Amino acid sequence: IIYELFLWNLYFYSKGEENNFTVTDFCEKIKILKSPEINKISDTFKAVELSVKTTLTDFQAKYPTYIPKIKVFGKKLEKKGLNENNAYLFVQGHTIFDNVVLMLLKPLCQTLKHEHQAQIRASKKHQKDINNELMHYETKFGKVDTKLSDNTEFTDCPQFIQIQQDIEKIYPKNVSI
Repeated sequence: IIYELFLWNLYFYSKGEENNFTVTDFCEKIKILKSPEINKISDTFKAVELSVKTTLTDFQAKYPTYIPKIKVFGKKLEKKGLNENNAYLFVQGHTIFDNVVLMLLKPLCQTLKHEHQAQIRASKKHQKDINNELMHYETKFGKVDTKLSDNTEFTDCPQFIQIQQDIEKIYPKNVSI
């Protein structure tokens, strides 16, 4: 959904015209503004897609000569590893985490949490055992944003490996990540 708009943002920056479409402007266009209901997640993506398409249409009308240039620019970036399937990896991380991932995961996790807590409460155990199990469940799983922030399983991501290799080219054997 965001790839082509991201190319416009990068292109403006590459031309020194970042004021035409700043990173902040781009991030505002791709944000999910409110957590969706579980059964309406596709509507949320449609809203982001509409925001992106509207902005693209505006840019194409305002800067028609940039359209072929951005296609060439996109091909250059594709050779460096950027494509429509991984553009989110190159976007400002806080925007993706706080305003996309968490906005989608929080209602899902909340629903699953309530379902599990209801199962615990419905068990035929003693009330003290139920309370202990509920407390253990809450402690074990906690808040989704905290759990995701603790994740360090990104080190096998191709982009992370590329960054590590690039750093090692500049600072051989002196830098460890």
